[in-house]
Amino acid sequence: MNRKYVEDVRPIFRAKCFDCHSTETRFPWYYRLPGARHLIDRDIREARKHIDMTRDFPFEGHHGTAVDNLKALERVVRENRMPLWRYRLLHWRSGLSREEKDAILKWIQESQTIINQP
Repeated sequence: MNRKYVEDVRPIFRAKCFDCHSTETRFPWYYRLPGARHLIDRDIREARKHIDMTRDFPFEGHHGTAVDNLKALERVVRENRMPLWRYRLLHWRSGLSREEKDAILKWIQESQTIINQP
């Protein structure tokens, strides 16, 4: 499960999610502006509360178990709820492509199967 994550899914998350959901944030030039810095820092704190991908799967965050994390991720991917619209305004290519969504959803389903085995 983790090998599949590291090889297929982590690169997607690193490119599309780590700015807010890890400690590997790549801050934009406008982060130096006081108002922008405050908003970005607040969004990152909130994002990491939900799910922190820094230490790989299983993720940390308020969802609780690995199964809960997978369910939450599946919902977000299927409903196209991330990234937030204000992030997308300045990061036009931040949304997931169809192929990226398919890879993530496949990994989620395979992981749920492994976790639910007796």
